[in-house]
Amino acid sequence: MIAETRAAFAGSSGFGGAVQRSGPKIMLAGAGERMMALAAKEADIVALAVLPASTDDDLRRPVSTLRDRAGARFDDIELSMNLLRVGSQPPPWVPTGFEAPGPEAAAVLDGSPREMADVLLRRRDELGVSYITVNGFYAEALAPVVELLTGG
Repeated sequence: MIAETRAAFAGSSGFGGAVQRSGPKIMLAGAGERMMALAAKEADIVALAVLPASTDDDLRRPVSTLRDRAGARFDDIELSMNLLRVGSQPPPWVPTGFEAPGPEAAAVLDGSPREMADVLLRRRDELGVSYITVNGFYAEALAPVVELLTGG
């Protein structure tokens, strides 16, 4: 299916007339052995799909599997992860009484903007996580972190 998707878009004009010579980038999300094996062969981007309470140590297993399976290609694969919370304010859609992941969870980014930026830099350096996704609700809380990371 991945090869067919790449072939279907290869050489075609995308949005704005841009030509995607080798097809679109393929993102696979997962953390299990089989998905990391497939991602090692096929993915351009891997979204680490781990449980909300997973810690940085829990991220090491899928990253290590991906690194082992991808070999030299690992450096060409972008790693992504989703943040469930930025700062101490829980999102409004979480029901009252719901036990949210604690501050040790990798999906929670808390502390001062400098501390949050340092966590993201450490994850980039140690694990290769080069970008994050986050709900728009946290855009304002994340803005000072982005400013620090971009030197703006």
